[in-house]
Amino acid sequence: MQESIESGNLDVLRDMLKSWRYFQNLVSNSQMVMLKTDQRVAKAYVSLCSDDSIANSTYLSMCSEYQRALDTVKNITEQNALMADFPDIAQSVIWRNAYLDPLNYIQIVLLGRLDKAEDRLSSEWLKPALHSINGIATGLRNTG
Repeated sequence: MQESIESGNLDVLRDMLKSWRYFQNLVSNSQMVMLKTDQRVAKAYVSLCSDDSIANSTYLSMCSEYQRALDTVKNITEQNALMADFPDIAQSVIWRNAYLDPLNYIQIVLLGRLDKAEDRLSSEWLKPALHSINGIATGLRNTG
């Protein structure tokens, strides 16, 4: 999408946003997903990777793509904030995120312990880790 904007098609994308229901839904859903992300939590998950080089390069690439997508959506919608046209939903997502952050950090600890277990399938950490996955997916109201 960034290439389209750079090549002068921003007006086309804005027209599509105004007149095409599918594109409106695509942009709206993209905003909601981006609003649900937290780069600090993502950075914490990096500790689970055994290869620091791969973990850090993947994280930096992901952050770059996130920022690029964020800038693109804001440019198309001509809004300074995600979901600015649906502030009640945006606030609901932000409040939900505040409750999910601790669960994400708990999950990181659980996954780390599970990774160190000799037999992961019989580990005492498997069930709590699976519950944390289910809890986060439920809190996000999608599969995360």
